[in-house]
Amino acid sequence: MGNRGAGPGEGPVVGPLQTPVPSDAERDVGSSEDSVLTVDFNEVRMGSGIGPEWRQTAGRENAVAVAAFPTAVNRSARLETLGGDQVETCQSLDPPISNLHLLSVDVLLPTDTATAVVSVGVGPGRPALRIDLATSGSTLTDGDTHVLADGEGVKARSWYRVEIPVEGTTTLWRVTPLDGSLVPLLESEVGTRALDSVGEVCLAASGASQDAVHFDNLRMSPSEGG
Repeated sequence: MGNRGAGPGEGPVVGPLQTPVPSDAERDVGSSEDSVLTVDFNEVRMGSGIGPEWRQTAGRENAVAVAAFPTAVNRSARLETLGGDQVETCQSLDPPISNLHLLSVDVLLPTDTATAVVSVGVGPGRPALRIDLATSGSTLTDGDTHVLADGEGVKARSWYRVEIPVEGTTTLWRVTPLDGSLVPLLESEVGTRALDSVGEVCLAASGASQDAVHFDNLRMSPSEGG
């Protein structure tokens, strides 16, 4: 892992800031499987938007962009709460991902006031699972806003890998700091089965004015034979 000495638009950082590194599977962006979604934003031109497949559904103009962070070659999606407005961008999946086996994304919060949100669902406006990540605490809810699991908050200005893996008959929710230790901050068994069909994924951020939440290494895949 590489280190970086400055946060996203916030001047010098005291101590190293870890760079998210994709797994071997995530590096295989040339996979021919249409039902596997892998996005690391490195090939997306920097500026407004994070790619033609994504549509901004909330927030001010230019609130969603690809940023040269952690580095110019290892880029990430930046969702900025301009004026304190919540911002969201979504991608429709065609064909949908059947029997979701893994949802994984790296997240960095810039301040203690920011919240990152990742949600997946059958289609637009129909979320089935939603992850809220904040320094005050983290929650996983279903489409009816019932809390499936909650846990400890994350530290601002540090990368975390957020995962929902299905291991055998067990669905887990795991949040792991990318600090080299690979020891999960939280890990909970979720009382829900794998999603039969995922037709949309959304990234969102809320917080104080100009909080810039970063997302990277998004991966979604079906179960074998899904």
